[in-house]
Amino acid sequence: MTTSVDPECPGDSRRRHRCLDYCLVVSLVLLTLAVGLMCAFYFAWEKPRLGHQWKELTDHQRNNAHLVTEKTLLGNTTLECDLDGVGNVFVGSNFKCISKKLQVGQSGLYYVYSQMVLKCVDRSACKQNGSASITVLRNGDKGSPLLTLSVQISESAKTIFPSSFSGSLKHLSKGDRLSTHLWTDRPHDDWQLDQKDNNFFGLFWVSDFNSVQIHE
Repeated sequence: MTTSVDPECPGDSRRRHRCLDYCLVVSLVLLTLAVGLMCAFYFAWEKPRLGHQWKELTDHQRNNAHLVTEKTLLGNTTLECDLDGVGNVFVGSNFKCISKKLQVGQSGLYYVYSQMVLKCVDRSACKQNGSASITVLRNGDKGSPLLTLSVQISESAKTIFPSSFSGSLKHLSKGDRLSTHLWTDRPHDDWQLDQKDNNFFGLFWVSDFNSVQIHE
């Protein structure tokens, strides 16, 4: 089978092929430019948001603290802040322990929490009724504690682990010093603080002052 070619226009076919090639190249270039512009616009739009999210992540890491108690006996005492504690202890880089107190390194809105759990160490005893409490103070202000939690002690509770948890959002300022105080109405040698990391105090940064307003 033979192919006929227009004897008067032998180059028309080649010119049409070249024209199609040029159109294809131009289309690919335009498509590449369009994709590039879309990517540039996306990163220009998202970069500030990503930077803000990264800052919030690092703020949370630096402004978290979780401390567990090492004392066991019930008494009237201030629980010492120890950054080298054992167990589930974590303290962000913006905190310092100064004179048994945890010093805040960044102002903001924090969630402050604490838990107390007691156990009867001698079930043949544990017959005295009483109470014990933990109070979290800011700068030693006993008139306005950040948190207060209490546990009632009774003979009927010696087969369980009496406990109390409290948490609240609080505005804290840079330089505030937080202290945790253990109190009981009488010494109880047969009741002690449970030592399975169940007695703890902690806080974590939520936002800066300008982002959220609460009424305390």
